[in-house]
Order: sequence, then C-alpha cells, then structure tokens
Amino acid sequence: MKLSQLVTFLNELDRFSSDSIRQSADTHLSRIISVIQAQQIGFFESNGKNLAEKLCDHKQTVFDTLDNFELDLANIRQRLLERITEEEKPLLQQSYQWYESQNSIMRGFNEYQSDFYRDDYGILRRGMDRNVESARKDMLENIMSRLPTPVEKIRELQEARIRRYADPRYPAMFIHPGKSDLIHHMVANDPVYIVDEHYELLEPALNKFPYAYQGRLRKYVIQEVPDQEILVSIPKNQFLVCVAYDFFNYKPFEIIRQYLNELYTKLRPGGVLIMTFNDCDRPEAIELVERTSACYTPGRLIRGMAESIGYTKEFEFNDGGPWTWLELRKPGLISTIKANQVMAKKLPK
Repeated sequence: MKLSQLVTFLNELDRFSSDSIRQSADTHLSRIISVIQAQQIGFFESNGKNLAEKLCDHKQTVFDTLDNFELDLANIRQRLLERITEEEKPLLQQSYQWYESQNSIMRGFNEYQSDFYRDDYGILRRGMDRNVESARKDMLENIMSRLPTPVEKIRELQEARIRRYADPRYPAMFIHPGKSDLIHHMVANDPVYIVDEHYELLEPALNKFPYAYQGRLRKYVIQEVPDQEILVSIPKNQFLVCVAYDFFNYKPFEIIRQYLNELYTKLRPGGVLIMTFNDCDRPEAIELVERTSACYTPGRLIRGMAESIGYTKEFEFNDGGPWTWLELRKPGLISTIKANQVMAKKLPK
C-alpha cells in the first residue's frame, strides 16, 4: 500500500470506537436485569444457579469482551502507525532535498547578479542577463501563485481568527504575506512587520496599501542559510501575533522546527503563532508530496515538536483539504506599558 493509503486506513480506524456500543449495552442490559429483579420471583436452574445473577455475569462478560476488542483495535492502530513512521522516512528526506534544490536555484540566481556576462552586442557587463532574470521572475511568480483559495466560510473564519489579535498596543508580524488579503486585518497592530525571503515577494502586500501606510510597514528580507539564525534582525519578546500563511507548506520539518524555535523568542509571553502547513496526517497532503508539490510534514510531528519547544495549542481547524490552520501560544500573560493610539473625533459645532 502507498503511504497515502495507509494514512487513509488509519484515519478510518480512528473514527471507530466501541464506546457508544458499551453505553447502549449497559443501558439496555441493565434495564432488562432491573425488570427481572423487581418482580421478586426466583428463577433457578436445576443445579440451583440463580438465573438473574447469571444474567449479571453475562453482562460483565459482554463488557470484558468489548474491552478486549478495544485493546486489539488499539494494537492494530499502533502497528499501523509504526509502519507509517517507517515508510515516511524517505519522504522526510525527499522533502528536504526538494527544498534544498529550490533554494539552491534561487541562490544561484542571486549570485549570478554579481557575475559578468556578454550582452547581445558582445559587450561585457556586470549583473544578470535577460534570460536568467526572466527565469528568476518566473520562479518568484510561481511562489506567489501558490496561494490557496478557501471557500467563503473558511475565509471568514481565517479573518475572524486574525482579528482577535488586532491591537494597536502590540506589534504583529506576517511571514510571506504575498497576495493574501489577510494582512488587511492586521493593520490595527502597531507596527506591522512583513517578512519574506525576497523583496519582490513583499511587493504585492505593499501595493495593497496607500503609499503613506507603506512607509509604516517594517520590511525584512530573510535568508535561510544552514547553521545561521533566520530571524536574527527581528527584535525579541515583542510580538502579540505572528502569521505564517501558506509558507510552511513548502518547508521541510527541520526548517519549520528552526522557525518555531526562533519565533518562540520573538513572541512576547502570551503571544500567538498562527501557521498553516501541509498536514500529512491527511492523505490529500501526502498526495501533494508524492507529486513534489509540497513538503512532508505530519501534523502529529508538528504538534509534538511545538509542544517540546514550549508552545500550547490554542486553536486548530481543517477544511478537509491538505493544509491545517494551527494556532500556538507562548505561555504567559500579555502585558504592555504602551497606551492606545490617540484617535481624533469630530465633534458637532
């Protein structure tokens, strides 16, 4: 079986439980025994065994059998999870290799800008020729075009979740704002940091706002260099909320772990990280990995890693597709000495 089929099988088993059967059996069997015992008529076998007491023994046998059924079902789930854990190892490695290949291509584009080349007239120039620049722009456009299009109900839920943290007393951060309209619901925060790996990826978000407001946004370009801090220029213990939307979907587990560790230090106590990721506890997400369209990041590993860092899960939802929306809180109480911004009010004459 393919890994996506194994995960489908596990998800199907997770929907089964004998709890409802146990509750129903307890109700019905207890009622039967109660009716018999209430009549105060003795029913005995030829060997003198009380039949009403024997029914009580049979009832306990039913529950013992259900316990054994649940135990064996749990063992099957555990064996299946162990097989999934073993078969997912190549996909974890494959995801990192795919990520590295994408990063190396973009690094090559950036490094090429400083090289010399000959133009169409044979003149030696410094910079990037048109073909390479066109390939770089195509790759950046492809990154921005991956934005999901949720149905209206899900979009409204996303907006409502972000507006919960819109507070002018606290700064906010949006990693990879791209073409998403979600950033509009963070403008109440002060200031708002927008962060991405290339300045061109920040431009669609900047262009959503008037020029005067663009100057208020804190713009940061980051680099994912091995053994180096990614968010080194961003202040610590400042942010009420950080949003990483449609960003970790294309990052391998090791890189997500580095981000979550660093973001933990950037959030103030009580701050929240809102993130989406390709939840490979779902077969739809694994199918994307098998098509090399996303990274292999099982939800059980992401949640376990976040918990080990110190986060607590605040909220989570999934619309039935490959990605999961996850909110992680840094323990502590939100506090600030910053007052609300002064707002003007028009008074009648």
